[in-house]
Amino acid sequence: MSWTFRKAKLLVHSDGHQIELKAGTWAEPFDIQPKIARGTPAVETARLIREGMSYASTNSSRPQMSSQHSPKVEAAKAYLDRSDKPRVPA
Repeated sequence: MSWTFRKAKLLVHSDGHQIELKAGTWAEPFDIQPKIARGTPAVETARLIREGMSYASTNSSRPQMSSQHSPKVEAAKAYLDRSDKPRVPA
């Protein structure tokens, strides 16, 4: 499987196929919007959606974002990894 999260509610396959979560959670979706390349056979489309949904429900607790991060996302990740960041008083 070669799926990754581009956003918390957007899953992208390495071939460009996408599944967007419109309502619900990845574990219990109520509405999804798959974007599969035109001309993909129905059996392959069903397999891609099943594969993507399986990946999303297993990996949705902390999505692995694709490598196309904005500078703000990179800065936030770096801040979270710092050992000297200020602590919130209890």
